[in-house]
Amino acid sequence: MKNWVYLILLFVIGCILFLNSYRPNSIYRKIIATLLIIFSGFRSDVGTDYLGYCSMFELIARKDRYYNIEFGYYYLVKFVQLCGGTQQLVFLIMSCFTIIFIYLYIENFSKNQGLSWIIYICIGPYFLSSFNGVRQVLAVS
Repeated sequence: MKNWVYLILLFVIGCILFLNSYRPNSIYRKIIATLLIIFSGFRSDVGTDYLGYCSMFELIARKDRYYNIEFGYYYLVKFVQLCGGTQQLVFLIMSCFTIIFIYLYIENFSKNQGLSWIIYICIGPYFLSSFNGVRQVLAVS
């Protein structure tokens, strides 16, 4: 993705967090989580293993079984293929689960939710730099 897309996302989230600082409300943080789900769910060609996931999706469709992946990921792909979806839907579902879990964690355990969202978005390995770690952690869990 182009860098300007990241900058626009960061600017919009910064504005939402600015509103949240004056009128604290969980709806602002839910909007942030929704934006992040959409942004990360519809990305393409991000990370070093993006093409690997796409080829696994095709391999599962052709051979109906691929033994070198996690069972959870395999059944998620089979479900998406059964529904007529593509690899992009798999990324959207995984993004949805990941961001929802992060949202719940920040809401329940953070003393300063706005700062937690900024740290999550701005520290590279967590969100903007790559989605590899997120996909790996979700697959393990």
